Amino acid sequence: MGGGGVTAILLAVVAMAAGIEAQRYTCWGGCYNVCIGGNNNNNPEGLSCYYRCLSRQCIPRTATDFEYYCQVGCSLQTCAVLRSSSEDGGRLEQCLDGCNNQCKI
Repeated sequence: MGGGGVTAILLAVVAMAAGIEAQRYTCWGGCYNVCIGGNNNNNPEGLSCYYRCLSRQCIPRTATDFEYYCQVGCSLQTCAVLRSSSEDGGRLEQCLDGCNNQCKI
């Protein structure tokens, strides 16, 4: 394969990764930022805005998405307390590995 073919494959992989990250941001960042920034506290539309974000963009549709969201949830719920101390580095790594194993499909 020539240099052009390798470059094309590399660009395709980078583009796919960027698309996945953009999709995650659209769900967890972009859509919810619009709900928070576009609504004041007395707006009854707030809850329905959050629901629309969840139902349209945040429900994992593939096994890869499910594993990602599972790992994020597991690490936030069980491993976040271990990040506060430098001597807990080994335990934190074990905890994160446990989340990876727990979330495998």
